[in-house]
Amino acid sequence: LVLLLRLRAASSNQRVAGGRARCLVVLGSGGHTTEMLYDLRSLGKLLERLELTYLIADTDRGSLAQAEAFHEEIGAPSPRVLRVPRAREVGQSYISSIFTTLRAAWFTFQHVWQLKPDIVLTNGPGTCVPVV
Repeated sequence: LVLLLRLRAASSNQRVAGGRARCLVVLGSGGHTTEMLYDLRSLGKLLERLELTYLIADTDRGSLAQAEAFHEEIGAPSPRVLRVPRAREVGQSYISSIFTTLRAAWFTFQHVWQLKPDIVLTNGPGTCVPVV
């Protein structure tokens, strides 16, 4: 599922140039990034009305390359990318993940606060936990 989360009131006039909405797209390793880019492709012409910023875990090596290839495919400029610590590594114990999730939440909050996105798109990777 794609979760659309409105972070600011609809009456906000603080859009980016050209009336485009700021859209934070959370990418995750594995199939999450492939699914998200598929979802973005399905937006068609609506994609032109979004200024995309990608949030990617700092240990995720594949998502950036996929996002760059997607932007090249659609003829868009290089994507803006924000890196954050991963909330939980695969195989990490649940007890220790409390602390890494809090750390990730702190860094993520700073990015989200600064960006002030109109829309957040996520499809469930662990990186989205601190965002949502």
